[in-house]
Amino acid sequence: MSQKHASWIEILNEILNALESPGATDSDVGSHIQTCPRCGRLAEEARWILGLFADARLQPPPQALVEKSLEVVRQEFARKAAAAVGQGLRRTLRDMAARATEVAATLVADSRLPSPALRGGSVEASPRMLLYDTDTYAVTLSVVSRDKEKRCDVMGQVTPKTDVALPEGGWVTAEAAGESFEAPLAAFGEFRLRGLDPHLDEVSILIGDQHIRLPLPRTKGA
Repeated sequence: MSQKHASWIEILNEILNALESPGATDSDVGSHIQTCPRCGRLAEEARWILGLFADARLQPPPQALVEKSLEVVRQEFARKAAAAVGQGLRRTLRDMAARATEVAATLVADSRLPSPALRGGSVEASPRMLLYDTDTYAVTLSVVSRDKEKRCDVMGQVTPKTDVALPEGGWVTAEAAGESFEAPLAAFGEFRLRGLDPHLDEVSILIGDQHIRLPLPRTKGA
């Protein structure tokens, strides 16, 4: 090695090895650096450059910042995952509606109209109660206004008129102001849709082989 200069890569590797594992350096390159002025100067330059990299290392971020950043990342992943699940669910429900028999439910009582069927017909009754009827099901809807949020919740129950139990896998859906809302029917037909636009026109129920459509009436102050 005394007759041949070491390459820059050999010198750099020698310095790195010396920093990482003191005493375990390549003896030929190390001996040459000790006796060759040229390669010795290159070795000093390598140590200086590596020192700059060490000085430029960022300090570890505060633990609170790390935890906050990880939480933001987790929330973003959760949001995208939920959006993907929602899109898949909506496609499934659209397919169910396309295969089902469409049924137009008849509104038989509205708490804002005079009727003995609901609350004695108080026009100012709140929440608004609606009763629908089909050949096989009766559906009760309750529309609850969120005045401060300018939103409303729709809750209700589907009751079978002939069978003892409801078919499994029922869903209630609605579209309002370009947004889609879905909720499963509970074992006894209860459901709730939250945070809808108050100008909602219709609620749909997918149950068994039926697609029941429930048009919401518009009255003054609705």
